[in-house]
Amino acid sequence: MLNRLISVFLFLAIAVPLSAQPRNGRHKEQHPNGKTSVSGHFRKGLRSGKWEYYAENGLLLRREYYKQGKAQGWSRAFEDGKYLRTETHYTDGKRDSIYREFDRQGNVMLAGRYAGDMKQGTWTTYSSPSPDMISRKSFYIPYVRFRFVYAHKLVKGRQLTLKTENYLDGLLHGEYKQFNETFNLVVSGQYENGKRSGLFTEFSKDFTTRYERTYRNDSLVKEAEFGRKHIEYELRDGVKHGVYKEWSTYSGGHLKLQGQYVNGERHGTFQEWNRTGKKWLEYNYVNGELTGERKEFDENGWVTIHAFFKNGDYDSTYTTYYDKSLKHEEQWFCRDGKFEGTYFRWHEHVCIDKQAYQPELYPGALMGIPSLAEEGQYVNDKREGKFTGYACDGKLLYTAHYRSGTLDGLYEEYHANGKIFIRQEFKTGQLAGTLKVWEPNGKLQKEYSIAEIKSNMVDQDPVAGIRRFAARASRRPDEVTDPGDEIGLMEFPEEQPSFPGGESEMYKYLSQNIRYPAMEKEMGIQGTVYIKFIIGKDGSVSEVEVARSVPGGTGLEKEAVRVIRSMPRWSPGKTNGRPVRTKYTLPIRFILH
Repeated sequence: MLNRLISVFLFLAIAVPLSAQPRNGRHKEQHPNGKTSVSGHFRKGLRSGKWEYYAENGLLLRREYYKQGKAQGWSRAFEDGKYLRTETHYTDGKRDSIYREFDRQGNVMLAGRYAGDMKQGTWTTYSSPSPDMISRKSFYIPYVRFRFVYAHKLVKGRQLTLKTENYLDGLLHGEYKQFNETFNLVVSGQYENGKRSGLFTEFSKDFTTRYERTYRNDSLVKEAEFGRKHIEYELRDGVKHGVYKEWSTYSGGHLKLQGQYVNGERHGTFQEWNRTGKKWLEYNYVNGELTGERKEFDENGWVTIHAFFKNGDYDSTYTTYYDKSLKHEEQWFCRDGKFEGTYFRWHEHVCIDKQAYQPELYPGALMGIPSLAEEGQYVNDKREGKFTGYACDGKLLYTAHYRSGTLDGLYEEYHANGKIFIRQEFKTGQLAGTLKVWEPNGKLQKEYSIAEIKSNMVDQDPVAGIRRFAARASRRPDEVTDPGDEIGLMEFPEEQPSFPGGESEMYKYLSQNIRYPAMEKEMGIQGTVYIKFIIGKDGSVSEVEVARSVPGGTGLEKEAVRVIRSMPRWSPGKTNGRPVRTKYTLPIRFILH
């Protein structure tokens, strides 16, 4: 009902009836200003014939007809005394026929039908007449996956439907449709006895998203979203309850996430898939909190991380794996979300045990037996006490001491023959005392002051710094040699290899060439990927491998490898003035802004 029609009813409260009017014959009432407010007839004390209602300015507001005190025939409401705004028909005091609302130009804006004073059948809301010719356009919405008509072809002055509703005995019942200002369907569904029932479909304003909601007795029991996201879930009493699913918006639209809700909380196993459709994550909830196993997988389905949760925090073991889940990379113990207890790290390039060869695992090759690389203790999420490192063959490689995660105490490293190589004291992470370097025969080579060490250190990591310094001072090649290379593979050549233009140009090259993988970007995965590679005598880059990955970041690894492989030639490392093959490790950070 139009707003101005409210005045038809308000004036009754302020109308002043004329005193001692007869209950038969003509009847009049007046506004306080003396203008007629009501005019009609009574017959035997009952309203009869035409009755009219007026505003204080004397303009007609409403006209209706009565018979034996009951509305009978047409009832019409006006604006400014001349514009017909509503009309309906009465029989024995009840609306029983068409109902219509009009604009000032006489165009029907709403049309429906009453029976027994209750809405029945189809009710339609119309647009204002189109002022211009509108051409028909269509476009394809990739996320919603169907072709959509943007606007109908309109003849100037033509009206179109904005909404259709169906009623039964005064209640919404049957098909319901709603259209927007460009006459596209935006809502459709079904009602049953005044309550939403079955599927309701709704579109966002920009038509990039379609929502599908399923109702039962006016209660939402299932909801789905198609567009930039494709989500579907069941509900009970208005909260998520039952299966929950998300689909990828990339080509193929494969399942992205699936799990269960119970009374609005996640409960049970949840699984996630990457953009290629491979499962990469599996975890469990109990009453809305992460509890139990959590596993991450690589593209081939091998476990890369295996952890446990309790009440939303990491608890028990946290283990990372190298390829094919056969060898641990690292293992922590957790308590209340913090690393606590023994820590282990294993070598990736393992020793070979011919006796343990299992052809069913590695046909035609020897099985790799993992060997311990490092062990120590964590307290309150930080390294504490003695950490010991081992070579692949189990020989002692180094010992270090920590306090609250910081180097504090003696650091010692050993030659391959087991004799001491370097010894350095640390206090709260800082160098303390002199650095002593021994030759493989056990003879002390030299003692270096802190000033000498710092003036030659290029590493922020103090341990890496003193190792590099000591290796250069003793010209100690890496233990691993390459058959056919007369000098061997060096980790610490006298002269380090360099990227064309220096380190700043290398980072500029990386920033200009790295493209953030779309799936990891969508899923918010970020972190540092460590890439190891060989720089040959001619400066070429080869044997590019991932040294350390980001959990769930397979795309990050592939992108980092791609960029390193496409690098231009470096200036090679040198020892004794001769080019040597050099082992190099480079961290590449992926950060979302």
